[in-house]
Amino acid sequence: MGFLNYWPLALLALIPVIIILYLLKQKTEPHKFPSLFLWRETYRNMHSDTPWEKLKKSLLMVMQILTVIALIIALMSPYIRAKNATSDHVILVMDTSASMKTRYEGDETRLDIAIRDAVSFIERMPSDASISIIESNKDATLLLSDSSDKSLAIRKIKALEATNFTGSCEAGASMVHSMTVQWESCQVICYTDTALSGSFSGTTCTVFDVYNYCENKYVEYVGHGRNADGSLTILAKITNDSGEPLTGEANLYGDGKIIAVSAPLNIPAKSSDVVYFENISFSGSSVCVELNNAHDALPEDDRAYDIITDIKACEALLLTNRNLYLEKAIALIDGINVTKSADAASFEVLTAGKKYDLYIFDGMVPDEIPPYGNLIFIDAYDGNICAKEKEVGGIVVRTEESKLTAYLDNYKFGVSGASAVKLPLWADPFLVSRDENETYCIGAYGAENGRAVCMLGFDFHNSDLPLKLEFPILMYNIMSYCAGTGMLQTTVVNAGNSIHINSGQENVTITYPSGRSDALSSLSANFSDTGELGVYSLARVRENKPEKEYFAVNFPKSESTAIRSQSETGHNVISVDAKATGTMSLRTIIILIILGLLVAEWIVFLRGM
Repeated sequence: MGFLNYWPLALLALIPVIIILYLLKQKTEPHKFPSLFLWRETYRNMHSDTPWEKLKKSLLMVMQILTVIALIIALMSPYIRAKNATSDHVILVMDTSASMKTRYEGDETRLDIAIRDAVSFIERMPSDASISIIESNKDATLLLSDSSDKSLAIRKIKALEATNFTGSCEAGASMVHSMTVQWESCQVICYTDTALSGSFSGTTCTVFDVYNYCENKYVEYVGHGRNADGSLTILAKITNDSGEPLTGEANLYGDGKIIAVSAPLNIPAKSSDVVYFENISFSGSSVCVELNNAHDALPEDDRAYDIITDIKACEALLLTNRNLYLEKAIALIDGINVTKSADAASFEVLTAGKKYDLYIFDGMVPDEIPPYGNLIFIDAYDGNICAKEKEVGGIVVRTEESKLTAYLDNYKFGVSGASAVKLPLWADPFLVSRDENETYCIGAYGAENGRAVCMLGFDFHNSDLPLKLEFPILMYNIMSYCAGTGMLQTTVVNAGNSIHINSGQENVTITYPSGRSDALSSLSANFSDTGELGVYSLARVRENKPEKEYFAVNFPKSESTAIRSQSETGHNVISVDAKATGTMSLRTIIILIILGLLVAEWIVFLRGM
């Protein structure tokens, strides 16, 4: 047992005061008695001419002394260590992922319950114990390190807010392991609603499970298609993860204003359905589908967004000495207008007064590469952006996992003559050749000064790649990556996911759904500040013309799932309702003992009258 306060020991001085009060002789008054039966007791008092008398046995005095001692002990805040508190170093890992926004009781969320219990835990900890606090969602953040300031720790805990990110306490596991090596013993406490799978093995970890079953309905996905007459068809996938059929309607918003209402919904329990909005006349930038009067445990996922984008034709300049494979592959891709030339010397004439979105160099390069536009080099090298490392002869080329090799896992083809491409720092390989001693980069891609670049170290005529069924897929992936003319290659992401923004040579301003704005400092960046739900806008001035593009951030579907089996609760789980904490306070018990002593003392006093 330990104590949080020691100053109440000064109140022990009250015990001698109580004893002195019982030593004082009581004042006597003359009385007439019809009998001398009580003279013996009176005689004892008459023979004392001092104010004191001999201390007599008194049950009341003993009870009063015990009451004072119990009061002093209560003020000292005694505690005993619980079974789950065996260390003077405690790490609290707080899950602030999106699912912690789920309602637990009334208006309280799962995070509110976790914060309340964590604060109680800290208050009951010994004053000399050290506390570290880790916030965990998609990443882990150290909020407090090895501090004995309990008031500061409580402020840090109370300031926590649930994010819109995926994740759990798993993200904090590696940080916990790196911290615990400095102490001989350490206790880890996790507050989460997600099952853990042994990430904290090797540490003394207790999981406070704040998961609760809830009734949830959510909009899982929103998409659109454009009809021949220019109108839109909007579709939304709606999931009913509750025990009752989902009724009511879904509202369709365009740029924040309601433009349509769905037919009455009737989605059975534990199922999903697709809702269509037909023939929608809308010329704005974004749409949103929202459940009307869902009244569920997680309001944030009752809506989802989609961006309405107009396809802009890509103007491409192709320098090639007749490559039918390449020309036919490009012709299969919509939205690309190609200007072709077989003479690199005509490059200056073709580019005079015109900027192309994409330049394709097949076997030849001009004297000077333009500083704008995306680039594709096919067996062509300028010695700067695309440089040849060495000739490698006949080889087998294999695909590497990348954006350009989607749907081409472990694909290979033969090349009779190729060159290894020098891999710049800004590029990643997507085609390689390996021998016993070395790996050669045969194809690479990346962003150089804000523009997309793809490099191939072989001529299509010297390979069997064009004869393969996978050739159109590879070319489609390459052209989709390099033919983009805007700042964005995707328009919808989940909260917490990054999105690539290609700003080119111009300054770009990004505006968040909340209205705040920031300037992007990089020509090409993976923007990861996607914590707000809604529509973001990008603005720039290109060739004296203002341009604006949009992307949307939706609530992650994985955080909306309401059901979790009992087998997923993990190890060392303690329900938060059990209120198991690091120490158990004895103050309440002692106060009840004091009240009992006071009642007993009153009864003894009444009987003695």
